[in-house]
Amino acid sequence: SRARGADASITITPPADATWFEVECSAAGGGGGGAGGDAVKEACAGGGGGGGAWFRARSAITTGNITGAIGTGGTAGSNVGGNGGNGGNTNYVYDGTGHTASGGQGGVGTSVGPAVNSQFQVSLGGDGGSASATLSETSDGGDGGPGMMFSVSANPNCACGGQGGGSWACGTGARGGQANGDNVSDPGQTNANQVGAGGGGGARTSSGAASTGALGGVGADGAMFVRFYSGPVPADVA
Repeated sequence: SRARGADASITITPPADATWFEVECSAAGGGGGGAGGDAVKEACAGGGGGGGAWFRARSAITTGNITGAIGTGGTAGSNVGGNGGNGGNTNYVYDGTGHTASGGQGGVGTSVGPAVNSQFQVSLGGDGGSASATLSETSDGGDGGPGMMFSVSANPNCACGGQGGGSWACGTGARGGQANGDNVSDPGQTNANQVGAGGGGGARTSSGAASTGALGGVGADGAMFVRFYSGPVPADVA
């Protein structure tokens, strides 16, 4: 049995002939931070969202159903420099015992970049999620990359949104926006099909005239995979 995408309420009934099961849970990624837009000549970039954590656990079948929930990807940071939303947790419970994978944190948005000639500024990416410490097979989510803003002269500026943090389930996270030159807006990417990936940070540069900022990328939803087995229960299965 497998489920991908946000689902706040999951119930799985083990097959009648199953004797044990294995479950993998991936939490959702955080959203990328947004980049603000105003009438000041500057560069703004949001940090990437953190990736969701992952774990694998195994259990003998006793009685009852497996219940759980799958985390929703973090929301995109707004185009006025809003922070990305945190990714939701993914968890399961069976016969009174359960474990949780935590979602990635949202990236920091930016509405005020470095002043002209001040050269460099960063916005922080979101921390990756973590999994239950009592399990032996776990993987924390990758941290989101920082957004980087450059203003080295009165000439065109540069902004690079942070890359989203990766997860065990998908590898790398989503790309951040890239803005080179005046009055450029580039939203952070969203890797909706990559389980647990963090969204990229948005990037924009203004020319001194009113401009529109860039959204961060939405974090990817989590997932849950359950495999049932029949026959003797392995000795290392609780």
